[in-house]
Amino acid sequence: MVGIVSAVFNVAVCIGVPLGAFLVLLRRRSGWRVFLLGMAGFFVSQLCVRQPLLALLGQVDAYRLFAAGNPVGQLLFLSVTAGLAEESARLVIFRLLARRGRVQHGTPLWYGLGHGGLEAALVGVNSLVLLVIFPELLQRAGWAVALGGMERISAQMVQVALSLFVFCGLRRKRWFVAAILLHTLCNFMTVVTLFGVSDLMLEVLLFAFAAVVLYAAIKLWKGEDFHEKNLA
Repeated sequence: MVGIVSAVFNVAVCIGVPLGAFLVLLRRRSGWRVFLLGMAGFFVSQLCVRQPLLALLGQVDAYRLFAAGNPVGQLLFLSVTAGLAEESARLVIFRLLARRGRVQHGTPLWYGLGHGGLEAALVGVNSLVLLVIFPELLQRAGWAVALGGMERISAQMVQVALSLFVFCGLRRKRWFVAAILLHTLCNFMTVVTLFGVSDLMLEVLLFAFAAVVLYAAIKLWKGEDFHEKNLA
């Protein structure tokens, strides 16, 4: 029963929250297009570019040997490529919006919600499929199933924070570089599980990291004076 409840929690967090955010923006008639651009940014950078390239790389013998013999190095490589792909997509879309004069104060927030929302929805769909087709697997897994939803809460916080950093990077490139480094560090933090740290403790660490990064991003955002003419 605990596993079933955990899966329902995942669905609520990973599908319900992003969907709710989109519906609110749609009702307000403000920000929903940027939300969809955020989804597109994740879809293109990850599912259309990075993942296919990694699949091709996985067919190279040298890479397979490297990955098998150096799990820490492989995780670092995957973390770096994720940061480069997703933050570059963010920067391109923000710059296009700025050049077309479609930048608003909430643009990075809406984009971050869409980008992280699609990423979370993929986890939510997996839990939904298990609920419908393989509930017995959830019952055996127990509360550990909820770790997926917990991770997405932290990830969504980070995605919003990174959007703020990259948007600030339109004026000062160092913040774009900072976003890539923070994205890399967030992904690479899973390395601790290779050294005996439990999955639950990892989620605690990720949430603490996400909270600090989001706080720093909001402080940075509030300290900047953004106008269309400064961003184009």
